[in-house]
Amino acid sequence: MSCYCYVDCPQNLALLAGLAADGKSGVTAAEAAAFADQSVAALRDALQAGWGQYDELKEPDFDALRGRADFQKLVAGVEAKAAVNRASPDKLSQPYKK
Repeated sequence: MSCYCYVDCPQNLALLAGLAADGKSGVTAAEAAAFADQSVAALRDALQAGWGQYDELKEPDFDALRGRADFQKLVAGVEAKAAVNRASPDKLSQPYKK
């Protein structure tokens, strides 16, 4: 599976979650919350599978998730792993662990 497949699902779910802010979108707050939950879970799965395009998480497509504690925790873990990887290039292939 390409790295794009790993991020496409969570990215699209995050975009759907963001649609609740537009009253004309038809996406309810409950649906947006479910999309956001699914997005974070899919990101967690992608990271555990070895996806490593961490800069993608800075894209505006993920803005709807930025206020969520679980997304913030995930990003903090990713940033910590990236710092370790910069310091120890031999650890690049290790999957993300929460």
